[in-house]
Amino acid sequence: RWIEKNLVGILEFDDDLGWSVLDHIVDGIVSGGPEAAESGLGEMRQGGEIIQKSRRTYGHAINGPLGMCADALFHAVPGEKQEAGSLIPRHIKSRVERLFAAPGEGSDHAVSITMSKLNWLMHVDPTWTEDRLIGMLAFEHPAAEPAWNGFLHSPRVPWSSLAILIKPLLL
Repeated sequence: RWIEKNLVGILEFDDDLGWSVLDHIVDGIVSGGPEAAESGLGEMRQGGEIIQKSRRTYGHAINGPLGMCADALFHAVPGEKQEAGSLIPRHIKSRVERLFAAPGEGSDHAVSITMSKLNWLMHVDPTWTEDRLIGMLAFEHPAAEPAWNGFLHSPRVPWSSLAILIKPLLL
């Protein structure tokens, strides 16, 4: 959780240094292959038996290194409170999208964390959200499971503009 807690402070101290540190961390995780991006959440057991559960979940994402990096990116969006249509900066969106392409479950973790913020993202950057994220909720999309799992962990029901986009995917 170090990166989530400290990225904003590093960026305030030295913007270039902060982004270099984050990029270096992500490069190290990605270059380590799928095993390096695995969640710290271990296997589940009941009565000594391993219970087979999906690892493409929000619970695994918040305990995975790339899920933590994705969360840190959203904490680094500038401003106290983002206004409607204020947009997520391009350098943050490109880093989020890079996490979507990570090997193994790391990609799933980035998707799940991102989709848990879908209401807010729709408010702040509706075009990017509609163009890049909403399609992940289509059941045939390869990232549908972590996308839905993250979205369903959102503390709010979808705002009307988001509900209108999701409804056709559910019919």
